[in-house]
Amino acid sequence: MFNDLDAKSLVLWNAMLGGYAQNGYAFEVKNLFSNIKEYGFQPDDLTYTSILSACACLEFLELNCQLHLVITKNKFALNLLDGNVLTYMYAKLEALMDARKQFELITNRDKVSWNSIIVGYVQEKDKVKDFNIFQRMNSEGMMPDEVPLARLLSDCTNMQGLNQKKQVHYLSIKSGLEISLYVGSS
Repeated sequence: MFNDLDAKSLVLWNAMLGGYAQNGYAFEVKNLFSNIKEYGFQPDDLTYTSILSACACLEFLELNCQLHLVITKNKFALNLLDGNVLTYMYAKLEALMDARKQFELITNRDKVSWNSIIVGYVQEKDKVKDFNIFQRMNSEGMMPDEVPLARLLSDCTNMQGLNQKKQVHYLSIKSGLEISLYVGSS
């Protein structure tokens, strides 16, 4: 239907990009994004959010860095959604210094922000940093979701301190996630 439309708006372009990105069609997002300017449209922050999400899946670090520069130049990275996508993107691509820089720039962090950076550290197998960021999240009153909590619990098997293990276990009980599939298994 999109291809058959004579008049397309940026809203329609963003809807297509978002739909492709949310359903894992990263190459289609990249191809559609390259056509936007040809049709005379200027991408906005939603456009860049979709393309960054797709590029994180494709693991195109160089392209992601270029897009991040464009977003920063246009001051789009100041909103929470793009900040979270950038944190997630760098964490997924194992560029944790960049992920941490982006994470620290987010002023109104939410669970997605925290989960992205925790999963990045756990993936990197940096037990000290992932536990420290986890403690910081907890001290700021934010509860982790099931996936990072399960990863932290799995990581606990390799930790030396019993106190750290007990803290993570207690939090899983407090959050009601100890009986969930992933956390309970971990």
